Amino acid sequence: MKTAVLLTTGVNAEGYRELLGTHVATSESVASWTGFFRDLEAVTVSFVWRLFRNFIGG
Repeated sequence: MKTAVLLTTGVNAEGYRELLGTHVATSESVASWTGFFRDLEAVTVSFVWRLFRNFIGG
């Protein structure tokens, strides 16, 4: 079975990268990323979703 591991990282105030979240999905599709960002948003990382929507033109 094929799987995709989705990772998001951010940069903290000191300039170091931090892992914000991981998700295992069946593919690297828009639906997978959308679900992943909604999960992140549910744990108070709503700015990630807004950046993603701006990036894809939504």
